[in-house]
Amino acid sequence: FRSSPGQVTLNSAAPVEFGGPGDAWSPEAFVTAAVADCFVLTFRAVAKASMLPWISLECQAEGTLDRVEGGSAFTAWPSIPVMSSAATSALTMASSVASTTA
Repeated sequence: FRSSPGQVTLNSAAPVEFGGPGDAWSPEAFVTAAVADCFVLTFRAVAKASMLPWISLECQAEGTLDRVEGGSAFTAWPSIPVMSSAATSALTMASSVASTTA
């Protein structure tokens, strides 16, 4: 996978649990990273538009790939620690915007 010229090529494969070799990033890892990036970028946009001062933002995301009847299911969710009520309001707004555009 390479999205732009000059970027490092990232190889992907199914995870070991789904018959993959285990030596490459899984597509689920890329999706989980994209979820975290989207939340951070949405938070920054909402905070800027709201003129909300903030110092730092950390977002960790976890993804789970499971075998279910008839196929597989993937779930990803971000975890964002927030320190102030103003930042909590911006995060709520960012989450709302992100969920309506996903």
